[in-house]
Amino acid sequence: MKINIKTPFIVAAAILASGAMAAEAQAFSFTKTEATNLADQNQALFDFFKSNVNKEREALSASELKPLDASGLMFDTSETVEVYFIHEGAGYKNQLLFSAAGEAPEMLIENASLENSGGSLKAGQGYLLSDFGGLPGTAQFEFLIASNGYKKDNPTLLGADPTKNSDGLEHVTAFGYTDETTGDYYTFIGFEDIIGGGDRDFNDVVIVAKGLTNPDADVPEPMSALGVLAVGAIAAGGALKKKTA
Repeated sequence: MKINIKTPFIVAAAILASGAMAAEAQAFSFTKTEATNLADQNQALFDFFKSNVNKEREALSASELKPLDASGLMFDTSETVEVYFIHEGAGYKNQLLFSAAGEAPEMLIENASLENSGGSLKAGQGYLLSDFGGLPGTAQFEFLIASNGYKKDNPTLLGADPTKNSDGLEHVTAFGYTDETTGDYYTFIGFEDIIGGGDRDFNDVVIVAKGLTNPDADVPEPMSALGVLAVGAIAAGGALKKKTA
């Protein structure tokens, strides 16, 4: 077989190109580990979230939870995000994915189906997402589902922004809840998996996340520049007095 002398350059170029595509496909890194089942951590809290899961074909209405913009969820990328699977009421075998800072989605749960319902998940089962790399200090966090995507090629992704969904409809809904006992903040999220709207009960996949930003949390206002100057002047004056005493 004749070997073209240009082959090494072509191979090198292909390697570089594949590396560039890989970098583009995964612009951020993270670590995923198993979490202790939420029911084992806090049975009362798990039962509360379970009680807010909608019945089949009933519109979502969680009076004890505060409605949120599912497309506006944020998180501190130096912190850990905990995700717990609460319920699945789907006829489909959906996949659960997440995205950070608008980057390409990453797989979180390959088959978001319960035991005896086409999958192996247990209610309360969870995952810890940590050690985020390649992201700004604060970033958007989005959950998506691949509708009936398990073991399917090129499934349809349905995310929090209706304008980016193929049917232009809402498929992800979110609510905030603060546990009065611990002070921990949770985001309760439900998905509608049927393209075209479905029954709008948003219980096809239900999860809760801990570690996302509470939009109502009090944030200390930064000290004004004038205040900084005043404090600096006082400190300098004190230093001068010590020197001249």
